[in-house]
Amino acid sequence: GFAYIMTEGDNSFLALVNASGHCAVFDVDANDVTADHADLVEEAKTDAASRQEDYSEAGSEKIGRMFEGAEGITPVEVPTFGSVVYAATFRFEGANYTAFYCRPVGFDQMDVYVVLDETGAIAKADAKQLFFETDYFPVDDTVDQPAYKEAFNGMTADAFPEDAGVISGATMTSNAMRLAITDSFAAFAQLLNGGN
Repeated sequence: GFAYIMTEGDNSFLALVNASGHCAVFDVDANDVTADHADLVEEAKTDAASRQEDYSEAGSEKIGRMFEGAEGITPVEVPTFGSVVYAATFRFEGANYTAFYCRPVGFDQMDVYVVLDETGAIAKADAKQLFFETDYFPVDDTVDQPAYKEAFNGMTADAFPEDAGVISGATMTSNAMRLAITDSFAAFAQLLNGGN
């Protein structure tokens, strides 16, 4: 996403626009004044849209690979600021799911995918590449990667252990997985509450 320092009259504001196009405006006292500055919101969103990389195609394709036969993939605007760059709702085998595509940093920029069921529990978690710099951090051959990812299944925001996903020798990768999952839980909660 993007951050803008904007002015209106003699006043300065910070406008934040995330990768899905959600914008929030703050005054110099850190008060959320989004509702009072529609022109600033529109200006920031328009500029961000012209510069923002589009993650929707990659996100939709990944959902299709993770849940073959997924129906009704519908992108949603995420009302949070963090590592989530794309989110979508979809149906699979009669159940509703929400998918989050996240881009945290774990030795390198990671592509992490977190899918939550309608109760907010992890249905699947995956990463395009789980470990980086394996010459220096040789954990790649010692970790059962499918088992590592499956261990997240069923976890919820209320029952997400502090050591979940931690791997000795891959702390940054582990922290990135944790951040992506935590950001997904937060975005899901706000989507359920209508963006609040």
